[in-house]
Amino acid sequence: MTLKNALSTALGMSFISMVSMEVAMNITDYFLTGHAKLIWWVIPIMLLVGFLTPWPYNYWRLKKFGQACCH
Repeated sequence: MTLKNALSTALGMSFISMVSMEVAMNITDYFLTGHAKLIWWVIPIMLLVGFLTPWPYNYWRLKKFGQACCH
């Protein structure tokens, strides 16, 4: 894999997924607690939201390039 292809892949999928996950988790924390402070009961909810948020985008990208596990 060339450097250009690797960078394009990383920025096109991993970076967007990570940013969307972090934003979703931080917004969830803020709306549930009223501030940006971790409280034990918010963490499982944040993790679930962070997991589900980039899922449709990742699936679409994998399907677009013929790499999806489900057809």
